[in-house]
Amino acid sequence: MTSDRPALHHMVRVRRTDDFTYLRSGVMDEVLLNANQLENSPESTATALRQTSLPFSIDPVLSRFQVPKWWRNAKGENKRNYTRLGAEYVKGTSIQLPAGPLVQTVADDSEWRILAGNVIDYQRSRLEQLVPAQLDLFSGMVPRVLRPVRLMAPALVAFSSDEDRINRLLSEASIEVAALPLAVPLIVPPERLRSHDFMSRRVVSA
Repeated sequence: MTSDRPALHHMVRVRRTDDFTYLRSGVMDEVLLNANQLENSPESTATALRQTSLPFSIDPVLSRFQVPKWWRNAKGENKRNYTRLGAEYVKGTSIQLPAGPLVQTVADDSEWRILAGNVIDYQRSRLEQLVPAQLDLFSGMVPRVLRPVRLMAPALVAFSSDEDRINRLLSEASIEVAALPLAVPLIVPPERLRSHDFMSRRVVSA
């Protein structure tokens, strides 16, 4: 007997450096990198990916900038990888990241659009900018060019209709500049996801 169901697609998320030990071609289909992890150790991330043939994509984790405790350490200090990541995302804007809750720091829709473009550009080019390690260069093999298999639109946790509107704006701006397949995430707190009003609006908009 054969099944008409699509094959299971096994995607492994990399949140920290220790997770690279689990990356093995043949036992998974794809890797999803958290952008904050990429900024935490870009060279080791690139090396780990070059040692596999696995396709990968990058989660921009923009939602981490919504709530201060999500980008700060136990001492209340800004984590350095988030500081670097935020600087990449706000180029050409007046937005300060991480300075305060993101929704409160963006002046207008034009800045949301610029931010979305920066996030897309980051995913597309961040790993390509990294020069292969000497071991890769002298191995006699051409180093793998690290390009994501798809891009991901930035998105916020949709606590209310305010974030719904911003997420739609971010998605539309991402579509305008993405030259690769684009995934559009939906991040909803469980209590809102269980709301009949929320679900009925999703069905109508779909």
